[in-house]
Amino acid sequence: MISMLVSLIACSTPGSGSNTARLIRAKNGLLYRGGKPTRIVLETRMLGLSPDGEARYLVIAHFRTAQGKPTRVFDGSDITWQASRGEVQWQTRMRFDDPSAIFSSRDPGNIRITITPRIPALASMHRTSDVSDWLLGAHFVGKALGPHMVQLGFFPRLRYPRTLVRIGDGKRRTFNLASGTSTFRDDTVQANTAYTYTLKRRSAFSSTRDVRTPHAMQQQSITSMRGIGMWLYFTNNPADSIDIDTLHPKTIIEQAVRAHLRYIELRTAYGAYWELIPTARARIDAIIDGLAAHGIATIGWTVPRRDDFSDLSASVQTLAYRTAKGNGFAGLALDLERGDDFMGDGASGEHAMQRYIRHVREAIGPQPLLIATIEDPALEISPPAASTYRSIARYVRVWQPMTYWRMMSKHPTSPHDVARDLTASYRRLRALAKLPISIGGQTVGEGHNGPPTPAEIRTSIMQARRLGALGICFFSWDETSPQQWRAIRLSE
Repeated sequence: MISMLVSLIACSTPGSGSNTARLIRAKNGLLYRGGKPTRIVLETRMLGLSPDGEARYLVIAHFRTAQGKPTRVFDGSDITWQASRGEVQWQTRMRFDDPSAIFSSRDPGNIRITITPRIPALASMHRTSDVSDWLLGAHFVGKALGPHMVQLGFFPRLRYPRTLVRIGDGKRRTFNLASGTSTFRDDTVQANTAYTYTLKRRSAFSSTRDVRTPHAMQQQSITSMRGIGMWLYFTNNPADSIDIDTLHPKTIIEQAVRAHLRYIELRTAYGAYWELIPTARARIDAIIDGLAAHGIATIGWTVPRRDDFSDLSASVQTLAYRTAKGNGFAGLALDLERGDDFMGDGASGEHAMQRYIRHVREAIGPQPLLIATIEDPALEISPPAASTYRSIARYVRVWQPMTYWRMMSKHPTSPHDVARDLTASYRRLRALAKLPISIGGQTVGEGHNGPPTPAEIRTSIMQARRLGALGICFFSWDETSPQQWRAIRLSE
């Protein structure tokens, strides 16, 4: 990657920046390390051509003090990223250590980029860049997404119909590409096989790429999800209460055994950000290995944000992950939600969710256990369309509705309300598609009603059993109180 610092600096706007900073510090505690930031220096990196046929450009906003010293920004800061065309996606803070966004385009030409810091309030910055400069010379790329899918990207979009020839597995196959094509997903490949792709052109010159698919993935059973589970996630941010250094494998394993958990869903990726970075692996591997020694499964959990190669790869990588002792994930749960933090808003977000899970299944093959963690169709005020749920059901083996009864209710709930809500959710999903259901329960106190009572926790477990659910998985580990843990333990 080519990296450069851009001499664009935003200074505090009169009467707003410093006051905003003080208010945020007073409200949220530690916000800045190293002094109050008064300006931003932009770093840009050309990420090259992706197998989606997109030229990509990374912009990172480094906050600086008045003396020019680096200032690391934590919770509370907010930046708006805009582009005159193409697409832009903000990145989770820890992926590039500071606020950042990736800009992408499938077409050449100039793009005007606007960066507006809102908290603290600083002046907007602008940069105009030619998309062709982002490519690093590549105009045709190909990579394996999984054992059963190869993805190829072309830039710019093909102006005329083209012929793509694949040689591999002792066979030759031809694909006809339409004009306007920027990416092609080949889901007819075999695992652990070398392929050569040649893009035929009108001139005497052709472009060729070699790709090898990884080994096939193992068969996985839904039995690992029978019983009670818990969602566990962490960050790589030292300022967070759930930073990786706060996870103590021995304590987590002892708590899981004491509570009679059958599995833990561990988050491995947020969008394209792979969270199991080298500094986190020792603790994560100790957790996976320790749980396995007690017969407790670990299921990978990813949060898709975009149906592109980088994001899909993070999910597929979860199923391929192994500790030094050879333990891995017993399945993959995809957290399919709408909104800017997830797959997008409205109908476009629903379509993205459908495409995403289809591409994951095509890439990994039929063997791995794939779970759809979804918005609850009975409790959501405006749930996705029934056709979206039915489409998702074609590619998964387990439903996992987020039946957060207190979070979704206008009023505090009782055990009776819990039984009612779980029943409505279960029956609604069974009417949409007859898949096994693992109910997503709630221990967290998010929302104005606060956390569920121990009595509600016990009722949710008993009702899940009455309904015939595979089990129930609670969100989340870090906010489960001792009283709630006791209710879970005594319900087994």
